[in-house]
Amino acid sequence: MVDIALSGGLFLYYRHPTFELLCTAGEASSVDLSFDEAQALFASIASACERLEIVQVKLDRLSWTTDARLNPKRPDRVIVKFSGALGWGNIGLNRRHLLSACQEFADAFGTN
Repeated sequence: MVDIALSGGLFLYYRHPTFELLCTAGEASSVDLSFDEAQALFASIASACERLEIVQVKLDRLSWTTDARLNPKRPDRVIVKFSGALGWGNIGLNRRHLLSACQEFADAFGTN
């Protein structure tokens, strides 16, 4: 089983053949994702962090925005906003931790 912590109360669990994205920040909730959706989510996170931009991805039941623009006061902080089947939230996460989670996903599932 592959479990990936995105930090800040966000976790991705592999439940063959699907994934479960779990948020424990506030009231716990989760949403099931297909492989393609999980891959698109991690690609959007990696793209935002590497390009220092805002990147949004809309999946079947989830809208996810990664705001990785540099903040001079907190340069390693990334803001993630999500809404849909997971509920809604706005969480500050660590850039290095997010990129590490993206690499962990790529290593486990052979994606870039």
